[in-house]
Amino acid sequence: METVAVSTVTPVYRGAKTLPALVHALAEQRDAWERDDLPIRLTESIFVDDGSIDGSAEILAQLAEEYHWVHPITLARNFGQHPATIAGALHASGDWIVTLDEDLQHQPKDIVRLLYAALTEHADVVYARPHGQVHQKIW
Repeated sequence: METVAVSTVTPVYRGAKTLPALVHALAEQRDAWERDDLPIRLTESIFVDDGSIDGSAEILAQLAEEYHWVHPITLARNFGQHPATIAGALHASGDWIVTLDEDLQHQPKDIVRLLYAALTEHADVVYARPHGQVHQKIW
């Protein structure tokens, strides 16, 4: 079976507190795929800093030094989540692109299930559906 290269793309806005946990979870998943000899490789994780003012760019630079597969992109100003995601996708080189929120709303461990669904169903796009409320508001 041919190895599938996966790129993750994460738009970042005020993610300084959550980015280390996300990269750690991605690293664990990446190592597990290699250890289990799955035909999937996380070749890169692209993080698009969308004008953060909380030190996210500095955190991403540190993470990129620690993990060779972490690739930060810094936008000149805040353009919004969707333009930041598209900017990351345009820089991705994987066979598949997985978009992830910076707050671990999407768990890296679920990537395998999504890829399996895409490949077995011959789908071009696969979406995950949350089991409960994701972002709770007071109203």
